[in-house]
Amino acid sequence: MAQVIVNLTRVQVFESENGCNVNLVFNESIKGFERSIENGVVDYVEADVHSVSIGRSALTAQLCELNDNIALYRSCLTHSFGQRELAIILHKAVLTLERTLHQAGEVYGQDENGTDLAYQRDCYTTTVVGVKLSDKSLELLDNAIVL
Repeated sequence: MAQVIVNLTRVQVFESENGCNVNLVFNESIKGFERSIENGVVDYVEADVHSVSIGRSALTAQLCELNDNIALYRSCLTHSFGQRELAIILHKAVLTLERTLHQAGEVYGQDENGTDLAYQRDCYTTTVVGVKLSDKSLELLDNAIVL
């Protein structure tokens, strides 16, 4: 497990039938995996990356745990954070990320039937353990939670 500090440059929300992920883009290079296609075969190779993808619900929970104003703003909304909310909140934010490397086959939980769930390939998981919001984001967040 390693901690890295990154300066966000862009936030992208991707919704699909499988759920919703948030792509966090930053200037710094960190260890990760990138998709590689060679002779028609898809593989993931360890590389320096400039973004990570996190499930929206996990990211929201982590941000709310770290910042009371984000938690208050979230509780005022009748919907999940979307592109607009996350882009405003995380504009030029500095995040401390905890990155954990997992090996293919490593069990991380069980499904509703008690069947083990395992990683299908080597990968990193990411947890946000620190957040420093920009002055602009703090101002906009304060304005959003004013009665």
